[in-house]
Amino acid sequence: MEFQYASTLMPNRAEPLNNLGVVFEAVQKLDDAADRYEQALEINPDQPSVICNLARIYVRRNRKDERTKNLLQQIVLRNPSEQWSTWASERLAVMGVPKLPKPTILRESPNQPLWSELIRHSPKAKANSAGR
Repeated sequence: MEFQYASTLMPNRAEPLNNLGVVFEAVQKLDDAADRYEQALEINPDQPSVICNLARIYVRRNRKDERTKNLLQQIVLRNPSEQWSTWASERLAVMGVPKLPKPTILRESPNQPLWSELIRHSPKAKANSAGR
């Protein structure tokens, strides 16, 4: 299988393991799929597609443990897409988990500008707007 070969060529990359998990999931080998997703998360714990795929497997298995709730909460808070976020919120509601607030951009202090403000007011941005 190509993804197995790719995972041996790229042992420090989550993508081949995630893709292999998708293949196993498609043929209903959910244990093998979950194992590959878990391995991918060990390599890259912040990979949204792996988090979503593993959460989907756990929901399909009707798992309602803390690990499943944590994965679903990560999806809602990181919001990889509106569709995934809505799906995860609905699953959490079925599990009785209170609705999570939508993520907000926090400032360390009221005087700290947001990143977009920093970019807009950077010397390069000012030079570009002056040249128009």
